[in-house]
Formats: sequence, structure tokens, C-alpha cells
Amino acid sequence: MSGKRMQSARRRRVPPSAVLLSWNGTLPWFAPMREGGPGRPISLALNTVMAVFLLFLGIDQTEKGGLGGAGPALILLAVTWLGFLVLWLLIKGMLRGRDVTFVLDTKGVHIRPSVGQRKLDRRMSRLVRIVFLFTWKGGQWAAWLPSTRWREIREVLFDDRSREILVRGGAWDIRLLCDPGHHRDARAIIEARLPARSRVRTSSFGGEL
Repeated sequence: MSGKRMQSARRRRVPPSAVLLSWNGTLPWFAPMREGGPGRPISLALNTVMAVFLLFLGIDQTEKGGLGGAGPALILLAVTWLGFLVLWLLIKGMLRGRDVTFVLDTKGVHIRPSVGQRKLDRRMSRLVRIVFLFTWKGGQWAAWLPSTRWREIREVLFDDRSREILVRGGAWDIRLLCDPGHHRDARAIIEARLPARSRVRTSSFGGEL
């Protein structure tokens, strides 16, 4: 048998993933960056305060030392910083598709993004490529497709009070927001398929996650 036929036979023998449990949910506005969100409110607020501080410092330095001092550079840095924060919040907060489908299947834990999120990722990918063609600077836009195989899971946090399950180990942290009808089944499936080396933590007060 030729090499191509052997590879084709191997691919056919790989069983497709079977969905064990799935449900719809809505992600929070301010999710951590490792969960695909813009970041925690406190970190965004600190960045805003620091940028505004640099702006006023630059204005003060310009008034004292004129255009030849460090003031204009500080103003430019602050304006760039604030502009990036606004753009970041627009893309990761306002335009982000928060309606998702949580999926547990025989391969792992996944989040299926909304149609709006997939369209946003495609548009951002095109924009990044266009910027690269004109500037030769930049990289690739990472599409938000959270997926963690069972063997990759290194830590799971269960919060029975808020019915949240946080899965860590893949490229993205996956936060499962469970409704009352799916939380117990989701927890049972995850506990049954966790690798032996993975760490499990439980919180009943909503503070760990």
C-alpha cells in the first residue's frame, strides 16, 4: 500500500468527536484576557489612570520646558496609550460576540463563538494583513476558538455557588457558565475525564474564579 493510501486509511480510522453535553450562554463584558475578553475592570482602570497621569505630566513639562523638552514625547505616549485602550475596549468589549455555545465532547472542552465573533475575527485578520503589507510590521490576528483536550487540562476550578467551571491548560482559559440544568452533569463529565496529574480546586463563595 502506498504512503498516501496508508495516511488516508489512518485518517478514516480516527473516530469523530461525539458531543457529551452542550448548552448556550452569554459571556461577561469584562472577562480576563486569557478568556478572550478585554481584561479585568481594575487593570483597565489602572492603565487609564497611568495614561492620564502621563498626559498631564507631559502638558506640565511642555509648559515648563517648551517643545524641546520631554513634554511632547510624554503627550504622544499618553495619547497613543489612551487610543490603544479605546480601540482594545471597542474590539474586545463592544464588538465582541458574547453569545456562545459551551461544548463537552469526547475530545475535550470547547467554546463555539457566535457568528458575530467569527466575522469580527475574519475582519481583524484581513486588517492585520493589510497593515503588514503597508508597514512590514505586525503579526497574525489570533482567532478566538477556545478548545482544550482532556489530556491538556492541568487545573480545574469548580464554583458551585455561581455554577462556573474554569478549565486551564490550553491556549485559552475556558470558563463554563452553567445554567441549573447543566451544571451537575458538566461537573460530573469533567471530573470523570480529568488527567490524574491535573489539579482540582473547589470554591463555594464565588471568590476563587
